[in-house]
Amino acid sequence: LFSIDHADLSVSNICNDPDSKLATLLHGLPHALLLANQNEELQIIVPAQRVEQPLIKSAPFCTELVVVHQDPNWAENLERPYYMYPIHVSSTFVSSPTLAEALYLTVLRFLHRDYDLSLIHI
Repeated sequence: LFSIDHADLSVSNICNDPDSKLATLLHGLPHALLLANQNEELQIIVPAQRVEQPLIKSAPFCTELVVVHQDPNWAENLERPYYMYPIHVSSTFVSSPTLAEALYLTVLRFLHRDYDLSLIHI
């Protein structure tokens, strides 16, 4: 599957090992896709949707996230409907080109209770 907005990127299935460094980068991003170009340079694309933690009485500290698709107030304040995070060649970290992308990734990591990774982006 190729991206319409980014002709050189396609959906990648390179991350098959759940214990790999790359899987760690995707941990806590349930609505993310891994994209790659012809040189196998990887990027994570995440829709810029509002997320919430569901209230589960039997598991009050769960890390599940629910994506809220229909929030007109959220959507009208976005510059674009998605965020792209280039992955370093070592597959050990992602970069955040803009402040909005860095803050969104920080919030997602924080809501997933992955505090070490969330502090990296601040």
